[in-house]
Amino acid sequence: MKWLPIMAALAFLCGAERAQSAQTLIGPTMRTCEDFSADKTRVIVTTTWIAGYVSGVNAMTPSDFLKGVDLDDVLKSVAESCQGHPDKTILAVARDVVAKFQKE
Repeated sequence: MKWLPIMAALAFLCGAERAQSAQTLIGPTMRTCEDFSADKTRVIVTTTWIAGYVSGVNAMTPSDFLKGVDLDDVLKSVAESCQGHPDKTILAVARDVVAKFQKE
């Protein structure tokens, strides 16, 4: 979990967009890949949320599927999941990332 401090810093820096996402209680789950890539702040907020989701699922499972994984690996997986799928929801992307690391 060497990327956790980076994620905390990103969450702090995202400002108003973070507050708007927080109003949904669970985050930007229904936004799409196309929405999320619209601007830099939204990318930071959304990737922070995805990383938190993946980390939370990891904490709830008996095996540490994030062992040896860093933030770059997560970001690459997010990009791969969105590539060619602009209508895919952020929740679906987060689940894809979890599935990828659970298989490895």
